[in-house]
Amino acid sequence: MKRVEDLNENEFINSVVIPLLRIMGFNNVKPVPHHRPSEFGQDIRMFSKMDSFGRLIFHGAQVKVVKVHTDSKFVVGNAQQISAQLDLALNSKFIDEADNEEKKLIS
Repeated sequence: MKRVEDLNENEFINSVVIPLLRIMGFNNVKPVPHHRPSEFGQDIRMFSKMDSFGRLIFHGAQVKVVKVHTDSKFVVGNAQQISAQLDLALNSKFIDEADNEEKKLIS
């Protein structure tokens, strides 16, 4: 069995993050099948959980297994690029399959 520190991003998402979110009571927790621009800045598809008032709240997750830095010479782990991905995720809309309505993630 690999140590958490030795997992790549997909292994970490599938072995640690998704099971943890499911244990925490989130619904429809699934990884993004392919990392590309259409992932809208997320590594885990929109998932949801009821809040204390019975409202369905949608969430997304961006997962990094690299050290985050501010060195613009390196793209992987660059804080500015990560911030741009977060901005994209928070400003993108999606269709909720349950009611066929357009929704956004919480911010």
